[in-house]
Amino acid sequence: LAATMADPTGQVRHVFVMKSANAQLLAASRESGVWGVSGNVADALNAAAAEADAADAKGDGHGDGSIALVFSINMSGHFQGFARVTSKAVGQKLDVWGSAGGDLDHTVQVKWCYECDLPFGEASHLRNSLNNNKLVKVTKHGQEIELGAGLDLLKLIRSKAESLNKPACPSPTKPIVLEMHRTAPAQASNRPSSGDRHAKERRDAAPDIEEMSYDDYLRLFDSLKGVCEGIWPLLSDRTRSFHEALDALPAEEKAALAREMTREDFLQICKVICSMQRVEYSTRDLADFYDRLAVN
Repeated sequence: LAATMADPTGQVRHVFVMKSANAQLLAASRESGVWGVSGNVADALNAAAAEADAADAKGDGHGDGSIALVFSINMSGHFQGFARVTSKAVGQKLDVWGSAGGDLDHTVQVKWCYECDLPFGEASHLRNSLNNNKLVKVTKHGQEIELGAGLDLLKLIRSKAESLNKPACPSPTKPIVLEMHRTAPAQASNRPSSGDRHAKERRDAAPDIEEMSYDDYLRLFDSLKGVCEGIWPLLSDRTRSFHEALDALPAEEKAALAREMTREDFLQICKVICSMQRVEYSTRDLADFYDRLAVN
């Protein structure tokens, strides 16, 4: 692993995006050298590790350093850095995440490589063929990025950090060592039902406002102003549903929605608007609406 870490992007075989509720969770990860994930994400990481091990004929199930995690705080408009996974995911929930732990009942050991803010706009040329060739900025939590685009993203983050004179991340100051005998469930029978997956997807896509940090509130407010200017007049007609109001937006405003905010930002902002206007909405329909815009 030490040889691999000499080149933070070397020997990476899989790149995944990890969304975070706030900057405090990322700071806790750098300090402890671990990252919490849900059962579904743990399964995906372990499968990728097993695939990497098979390619290397090692067979230890760890995929040491072959998986990179790119982190992005919800509604930040930036990537915040990347780390290498150095263990398999184990069924271990940690107190280090506090009240934001939620369904993070599995954990992986990580080695942070670089930490810096890379604006989504500086990665606007990168698309993810594993996500209908959409921009990497709209990659969902726990989703893998096609390796070529993923490696390019890691290099962008590294170059950004170096341009800011930010050195590679140091070793954890309060390391947590995982109990490696607790493995993540791999049986198909343990996977959630389709209904459960849809419910979880809705929760991941639109985090509750009560869980936001102050900085997240400010970012949400800035984005909210732009969306409301276009949609609020349309909602004055109470015979029109929220989804019909979105469809009625001018084409250039629809294009701006997909260009200027991520899927998660869009869903959160729509949730706020609907709450304020006391109108019904469907997260699934909103997600489909955004996905159609992002494709065009």
